[in-house]
Amino acid sequence: MKKILVLFFLFTSITIGQEFNSEFLDGTIVFKLNEFVEVNLDDAEKTFDGIGLIDNIENYPEIKNIFNEINVLKFERPSYFTNKRELQKIYRIVFLENELIDDLIEKLNDLSIISYAEKEPIYKNIFVPNDSYHNGNNKWYHTLVNSEDAWDLSLGNSNIKIAIVDNAIATNHTDLSVYKQIDIADEDYDPTPPQTYQQNSSWSHGTHCAGLATAEINNVTGIASLGGNSELIAVKATGDSQNPDLTYNGYAGVQWACENGANVVSMSYGSENSMNAMQELINS
Repeated sequence: MKKILVLFFLFTSITIGQEFNSEFLDGTIVFKLNEFVEVNLDDAEKTFDGIGLIDNIENYPEIKNIFNEINVLKFERPSYFTNKRELQKIYRIVFLENELIDDLIEKLNDLSIISYAEKEPIYKNIFVPNDSYHNGNNKWYHTLVNSEDAWDLSLGNSNIKIAIVDNAIATNHTDLSVYKQIDIADEDYDPTPPQTYQQNSSWSHGTHCAGLATAEINNVTGIASLGGNSELIAVKATGDSQNPDLTYNGYAGVQWACENGANVVSMSYGSENSMNAMQELINS
């Protein structure tokens, strides 16, 4: 069985109260040292995201000398706890006197210990899809993870197949592009719910998940999905006569998805009980 790898790259910057420059963060310089500097992790304090290290500019005399009369607000190593050596050499300094930023960058770049010093850019959302419900609270899932910023890098690829293993999926929905489909529970190839939303809203769970992941983007219809132009593998894992609040055939559903081209398998369900075979399936 092939291995399934999922990688998400989201690059965002959030700015509040920009006063000096609409393209770069006020009073913020990012620089990299040529050499790695060890720290005492016993006294280490992490940044809010848990990835960065709050450092002390006093430990860097040459840099401290440049900022001696500057009001420094933050001095940190934003990628320290990635444990990747080259990223651990990167620093961020935030200060009040933004009008001096170019001069400070020039002085930092003149130091032999510095690999580079630069401003931190603000990333703009250039692409906005025309899907009718891509607005306001309807796009909460994009706002939650800042996924709209990624659209300037890629709108997704139809070669990427996302499998939704769930109770049922309405594959006849106009906003879904289906690559393959199956009802693994009833042993047929119709994964649509046996009842409408009005009859029993619980059956809509799988369709909802499929829309968030794979609804077509920029088609003037419905929502814009996180997966953009990726295609859907719809796996119904609850029988028509079973409880739609439960997923009964998770193992079989995941296995079928993996064997039928899934690059990503999404399972929006859980259990208090573990299953070694399921873990082995995922590991394989």
